[in-house]
Parts: sequence; structure tokens; C-alpha cells
Amino acid sequence: MVQGNELSLVYKETFPYSIIVGNISEILLSGFELFWNLRRVIYSVCKMYKNNRTPATFALACRAGEIEYYYFEKVVHALWSFKDLPEEILYNPEKISKKVEDMLCHLISTCKETCTLSILHKIQEVLLQPITSHNIHIIDNLLQRITSE
Repeated sequence: MVQGNELSLVYKETFPYSIIVGNISEILLSGFELFWNLRRVIYSVCKMYKNNRTPATFALACRAGEIEYYYFEKVVHALWSFKDLPEEILYNPEKISKKVEDMLCHLISTCKETCTLSILHKIQEVLLQPITSHNIHIIDNLLQRITSE
């Protein structure tokens, strides 16, 4: 969610328990860091296009949109759904914690194979610099390293 010049994180579906059982807290922190940085990069690339409308920045915004669609619509929403869980898992904190831990491990390992924090940090560093054709080329190359399938 964007308000003014600020980017805020909004959860549509939440974990159904406030108590986390097992080793999920480390996985949640790792996943949050990865996806928050990915969201910041996507937002920053789209903002760069909004502030500097050129064919090159448009191409970057399109690539960022494809990455966003893949990670947040196809991967996250496919895995992060509690609607179809059987009641014996859904209403048992230990079982649902294990189920969520398995989902998070799969989600994070899938995403870490295709999108590393180091790539996201490099993109963020370049986005802080003035917009030049060289920097656009660097961002494009880094975005291409984030595969979407």
C-alpha cells in the first residue's frame, strides 16, 4: 500500500494464531526480510518510472511487475492459504505450526533459489544513485537475474 511517498506492508490473510510454536519465528523473519526487500525494490523501480517516463524505465517497470506477479500472486498466494486445511490441522496450534513451517520452508527455499537478498540490496544501492543509462542497464541486468519460473 502506498500512502504519499511511503510504502506500507498490508497482510490480506494472516496466520490464524498469535502464538507461534516451534522454529517458525526464524523462518518468518527470514521470509519477511526477503519479501519486504523484494517489495521495496519493485516499488522503487515503479516509482523511478513514474518520475522518469522513458522507454528504458518503462521496460524496468514491466519486468518488476512480472516479478511481483510471479512471487506475490503465483507463489505466495498458492502456498499461503488456510482455507482447504482439514479441521484437525486448522484447530491444532502444533499441527498448523508444523504445516506453516513446511509451507514457509518451501516458499523461502523456492524464492531464495531465484531471488537473493544480495541482488535486492545491489538494486537498492543503484536506485539511490541518479538515473543514468548505465544505472538503468545495471538494474535491468540484476532484475534479469531474478528469475520468475
